[in-house]
Amino acid sequence: MSNTGLKTHRIYNSNRHTLTKSLELYKNLYYNENNQEPEVIWYTLLIAETFSELYKLAKKVLDEKKVQKLMEAVINMSKDEFIIHEWQKDKMDALVKHNELEGAKKAGRLEGIKEKELEIAKNMLIEKIDEKVISRVTGLTEEDIQKLKSTE
Repeated sequence: MSNTGLKTHRIYNSNRHTLTKSLELYKNLYYNENNQEPEVIWYTLLIAETFSELYKLAKKVLDEKKVQKLMEAVINMSKDEFIIHEWQKDKMDALVKHNELEGAKKAGRLEGIKEKELEIAKNMLIEKIDEKVISRVTGLTEEDIQKLKSTE
C-alpha cells in the first residue's frame, strides 16, 4: 500500500518494489519530460546513481551550504562498511533472483522441448516409422522410444 502525504510530500509505503517504481516514474518525469518541479527533483535526487548527478540535482533545490553538507554526508556514508554491505547484499539478492528466473525459464524451455520431442516420436510411431529413424530425427534414445511405445 502506498500513499503520499500531501503537505509533507513524503511517500509512505510498505512495498519496496512499488516505492522504487514510483521513484523511477519521477526520474522519468525529470529527465524525459523536463519536469523541473521541486517535488520531482527531490524524488529524482533520492535515486541518483552518481555523485555528480546527486550534486547537480541538489543544487536545484538547496542552497550551496546545504548542498556541501549533503555531499559530505553521502560521501561519508559511501565509506561506511555496513551501508556498503547492505547495498551489495541488495544487489546480490537482485542478481540471484534474476538468475533463478532465467534458470527457471531455461528449465521450462528444455522441458517443453523434451515434451515436443516425445509428441513427435509418438506421431512417428503411429505412422509406423522405423525406430532408428525416429531416434535420429528426435534425438531420443532407442530406449526412450521403447518406453514410449510401451505406454501407448
